[in-house]
Amino acid sequence: MTRRYFKDTPIRRKLMVMLLLTSGVVLALTSVFYFAYEFIAFRRTTVSQLATLSQVIASNSGASLAFRSSEDAELILSALAADRHIVAAGLYGEDGQLFARYPTTVAREALPEMPPPNGHRFGRGELSFVQPVTREGKTLGALYLRSDLGAIYDRIRLYSMMLAIVIAAAIALVYAVSRSLQRQISHPILALEAT
Repeated sequence: MTRRYFKDTPIRRKLMVMLLLTSGVVLALTSVFYFAYEFIAFRRTTVSQLATLSQVIASNSGASLAFRSSEDAELILSALAADRHIVAAGLYGEDGQLFARYPTTVAREALPEMPPPNGHRFGRGELSFVQPVTREGKTLGALYLRSDLGAIYDRIRLYSMMLAIVIAAAIALVYAVSRSLQRQISHPILALEAT
């Protein structure tokens, strides 16, 4: 049915469809690769930012662990409120026991019983990072941070909207150009057919 329809379609429409289809496929493939690249790059950026944040908090928490001051530790962890994507944090002592947490209202069960191995892990809708807390070369404990992936999802939504606008504008431009070009291409062919 499609083949018959395309066979009976005027040459002007065939040219238009071919130009639009080719341009649409190229735009779609370009968008998919760009989107995938941005997603991977932003995940790396998010890990890097969380690593930097954990290093700063861990270096400031060393004295709190050394002097066993949970009030100071909670005050230092409260600075995480500046990042709205941090949902929980725990400062663990050398013995692996939870020493302080952020926010202070977070349930004990919401944090790991013992600090996981150092480094980052992606989970369902979250990213966790564990940083050792050291002071004068001695490991005093570990800092656990858990962040939602809201920043990545916000970026995905923004890029999706931008890509939709770019694709729509590009298709409209291709349509306008193809209408102009198809007249120049099909007119001599139609004139030859009439002859």
